[in-house]
This record gives sequence, structure tokens and C-alpha cells, in this order.
Amino acid sequence: MAIAGQKITLEATFKNSGGTVVDPAVVRVHHRTPVGVSTTYVFGTDAELTKISTGIYRYSILTNDDSLEGIHIYRWDDNGENAIDDNTVVVLPSIFI
Repeated sequence: MAIAGQKITLEATFKNSGGTVVDPAVVRVHHRTPVGVSTTYVFGTDAELTKISTGIYRYSILTNDDSLEGIHIYRWDDNGENAIDDNTVVVLPSIFI
């Protein structure tokens, strides 16, 4: 959970079927805002998606707009080779924005 105006940082760890942390050939994060805007970010192309270490990636959302209040849905993707999960983040209104 976050408050509008805050930066939300999401991380994903990619593992193979044996549980070993790996760097996939492709890493993407799909983000859908509360107003229904969907965007896909690709590691190596989009600055919003960064690599922390082997198999660990980070995506940041800046919620500096009241249209970003509500439920954000995101999904990490690597072309289906390694296990990743879908999740949500709730952004609450701020009295300062």
C-alpha cells in the first residue's frame, strides 16, 4: 500500500524449475493503472526496469498524480520460462496532491 505522491518499488526474482536464480533472456513487467492504462516495460529498453543482481529486477512507479489512486495490477514476465507471479498495489489518496 502507498499514498499518492510516493514512489512504489517492486522487485521480482526469476528462478528456474530447480529453484536457481537466473537471468532470463527477456524480462518484462506489465503494469495496469487504476484508470485502465496498460504499459509493458522491457529490461534493457526502459529505464523504469532495472537489474539489481543476477535474476533480481526492480520496477518503480511514481504516483504523483491523483489519477494513479486505486489498484495497480502488475505482472512480471520472461516469455514463460521461469516462475513469476502477478500482484497488486493499492495507492490511497493524499491530502497534499
